Amino acid sequence: MKKFILCLGVVLPGLLYAGPAAACAVLEKASPRVGSTVSGPVNVVSLTFSMQVFPPSSSVDVLNERGHKMNVGTAFADGGKEMIATKVKSLPPGTYKVHWNVLAACGSKEPGNYKFTVSGSTAEGQ
Repeated sequence: MKKFILCLGVVLPGLLYAGPAAACAVLEKASPRVGSTVSGPVNVVSLTFSMQVFPPSSSVDVLNERGHKMNVGTAFADGGKEMIATKVKSLPPGTYKVHWNVLAACGSKEPGNYKFTVSGSTAEGQ
């Protein structure tokens, strides 16, 4: 019984705390970059994750300031670690939100999002 209680004292805190490090599919790279300002046209938005994500349970959407979807579908590359928003409409100047929801190889469903801005002038950093 003492061994059982000791084991619970060691294992239980680790099971109860699953803070920010619990995410198993982490966004490693985005194009356009997170928070960046780019000059148009932007026709491709790609996300690279730390592990494989599984279609058809994974998706990415590019939304304009009104919340309208600006892409048609999702393609996958790099062994399933890269998701590409396909057939992105040429984006006029404005701020866009990229929203994803992926089923990762670890079995976890991982949502996330970021914003980028398309300017009407020269490139400021893509």
